[in-house]
Amino acid sequence: MKATETPNHYDVPLRMLSVTPTRDGYRMPSRRMADKHTRLMHGKTLDEWCMMAMWSNQCLVHQVFVCETREHAARLEPIAAKYSVELVVRPADMLHPVNDTGGLPIRWGCDKAMADARARGEWYGLVTTPFVVAPLKRPGLHDEMHKHYITTINNPDYQHNYPCVMGLVKNPPGWFWQDHGPGTSAEMVIGNTGRAEYNDQPNAYMGNLQHFVAAAWAWFTFQDFTYSRAKVKGIGVYDVIPFSIEWWEDCHIDTEDQWELAEWAFGKYLGGKDAEDRYREYRRGWAR
Repeated sequence: MKATETPNHYDVPLRMLSVTPTRDGYRMPSRRMADKHTRLMHGKTLDEWCMMAMWSNQCLVHQVFVCETREHAARLEPIAAKYSVELVVRPADMLHPVNDTGGLPIRWGCDKAMADARARGEWYGLVTTPFVVAPLKRPGLHDEMHKHYITTINNPDYQHNYPCVMGLVKNPPGWFWQDHGPGTSAEMVIGNTGRAEYNDQPNAYMGNLQHFVAAAWAWFTFQDFTYSRAKVKGIGVYDVIPFSIEWWEDCHIDTEDQWELAEWAFGKYLGGKDAEDRYREYRRGWAR
């Protein structure tokens, strides 16, 4: 019996916190794609699709969106209220271009959510930070990763690195991870060129690091190394437990071409506007 399946666990669920940074597309549009946060994809903004998709998961007990200003939060409030999303406003200094990097508001939002939870005598065992610009989250995706975490990660103390289940595309033409066999973690292999240098194992994976479930106690410590998007020597190799997803589930929108691909895939694989019914139906399935 694995350590995570011991019978003396008091029937306590392993709860998850979700923290998402978002941009005010009216006040401060994206540098790469100005209307990314204001235009509609199949009738809704990317913010709303993300809120709805995460809200539909049973394991996720608290969802936070990190806004840029109070005015930004006020614009999102009508949507956030529908999905029980807490809106917080990042410190003003994080709006300066020098500090306006994805990792800082994410970490600040997680710190705040954890501090608020401690004040209530609570804690979250798992954490995830979904992007609004990765809209293709199938109903139940994070519940599936949550289950995979519990059943696959043995004693977390013996993981090579921080316990983390990550959605990855298996055996792609280009790859970043290699797997040493069933039940083992997949090691990231990055060379000085920023590309994988070798692959001598049978299973290979690639991913944009967009869908994951990680142990909160380890994730917070690891974030001290990842405030920058630049490569940091010494932490270029780390492990994750692979969770297989399809190529279309890893779409990330930064360009017009990427928007068109994601919009097409959202229509084909999630049903376009019908995705709302699918999310709500999934939630009803466990909320009864």
